[in-house]
Amino acid sequence: MSKFYNIKRVGSNSVSAKGFTLIEILIVIGIMALTSGMFIGYNRSGDEQIMLFKDQATLISAINRAKAFAQQRYRLTSGATACAFGIYIPASSYINTSRVLINNNPSRNLIIFADKRSRPNTTECVGVDYVNNIETYNGDYMYNPNHDEIIETLELDKRMKFMNAKDLHIAFIPPDLGLIINGNTNIQQQDITIQSIVSSMRSGTVTVSSGGQIITR
Repeated sequence: MSKFYNIKRVGSNSVSAKGFTLIEILIVIGIMALTSGMFIGYNRSGDEQIMLFKDQATLISAINRAKAFAQQRYRLTSGATACAFGIYIPASSYINTSRVLINNNPSRNLIIFADKRSRPNTTECVGVDYVNNIETYNGDYMYNPNHDEIIETLELDKRMKFMNAKDLHIAFIPPDLGLIINGNTNIQQQDITIQSIVSSMRSGTVTVSSGGQIITR
């Protein structure tokens, strides 16, 4: 059986080509710009989180080094005797009692220091006060740039800062790692917060407690 097909030739002018309108093009460009911005923002957020974790690890490593020096009674390069080892973090900002920001100076520096004897003529870190019948300490538990020895200086990423409103001194007394915060033996723990300069919502805290225990959150 024969079949006949009706073949119609389509000319070049029989079909009209339809393109995009200006509004459609602008919509597409807007969507592309929006998704690109979201992707860049996501990458920056993820990068900040990585830097925060990295700086927390740097802080924890510095604390652990100070603890190790205290346990081993690390011998200073100057030959002096160290009565304690610790970390010093300069104040990042000062806030008065009215919660008014007086000075905003982001602090990124961290110093591992050795607290040398405050009385050079003595040979021991612990002496005896015979009048009051108590032990006395020859150091001051705090970093003094004119007296103590810097073991190492570390720095946070430029996008991060410490959030302590006052200078922070954390010292460990050898060999049992007695914890001294800002020269005070009665404080049992201290929080150290690192915050992103770009986003105040992105921060991490390292807590140091008696015996040198470290907790992160």
